[in-house]
Amino acid sequence: VENYRPGVTKKLAIDYESLQPLNERLIYCSITGMGATGPYAHKPAYDTVGQGLGGMLSLLMDRDNPRPVGPAYADCLGGLFGAVAVLGALTARAKTGCGQYVETSMTGAVLGFLTAPATEYLTTGKIPGPTSRPRNSQTYAFACSDGSLIAIHLSSPPKFWEGLCRAVDHPELIEDERFKSRAERRRNYEELQRVFAAIIKERPRSYWLERLEAEDVPHTPVYNMAELFDDAHLKHMGMEIRIEREKKPAIRTVRFPLEYSETRIPHPAPPPELGEHNLEFFKPLGYDEKGLAELKEKGVI
Repeated sequence: VENYRPGVTKKLAIDYESLQPLNERLIYCSITGMGATGPYAHKPAYDTVGQGLGGMLSLLMDRDNPRPVGPAYADCLGGLFGAVAVLGALTARAKTGCGQYVETSMTGAVLGFLTAPATEYLTTGKIPGPTSRPRNSQTYAFACSDGSLIAIHLSSPPKFWEGLCRAVDHPELIEDERFKSRAERRRNYEELQRVFAAIIKERPRSYWLERLEAEDVPHTPVYNMAELFDDAHLKHMGMEIRIEREKKPAIRTVRFPLEYSETRIPHPAPPPELGEHNLEFFKPLGYDEKGLAELKEKGVI
């Protein structure tokens, strides 16, 4: 797996064409910023470039106060699509005995992830923005009296809208002309947000979580990273793990979120120290410990 700019691996003679003759089973994955060819292929790219060119930023940013927000979506999606590509190549190799070159890009991965808004635009000609999906899916977020946040997803079943109105002790809103149908709730999305924001603001989050659960309304607390690791259900899921290291503090992180019935995922090993495996890789090339020591002294490794 490599993520150099196009052309770099060829200069270093570690591109697929150079290595494939050495091993016909080789699976070689390239993850570029904007693809291996094309008008932008030569440009430098980091996560934000992939997000912007792939359309993600337009669905996240406030145009009146434009600032990039959120995590490294393009980096992560590029890695995920790259992993899918490698898995497909492994399956093909099991049948053919041959490896192959697979390639994805941060830009392509982002746009591939945004299939729904992209298809919406290509079908209707309407440009989606940050509130397009929340409006259509009837998704809302509110601040409670204690400053904490909750989010609610009504979707299409009328029972969830009716349950929300009962949960906030305003059953008269069920038949309110502004909100009585899903089409009206979409049309008056901002007004509904305003009305319920004032109601939710009157009580703490713990109260609303209990009321919403009682009415079976799809909802969630909006957790920050400190809060979520204290949640009883997240603890039950065992998402937090510790990776022990010799003579260094343990790494606290999250596990891979998949479960297999027959082949359990092993606990992650600690990341290697810089140069930890030099001998393992250089020995087949004819270097012994003395040779590695000389390379290290010269600053080569």
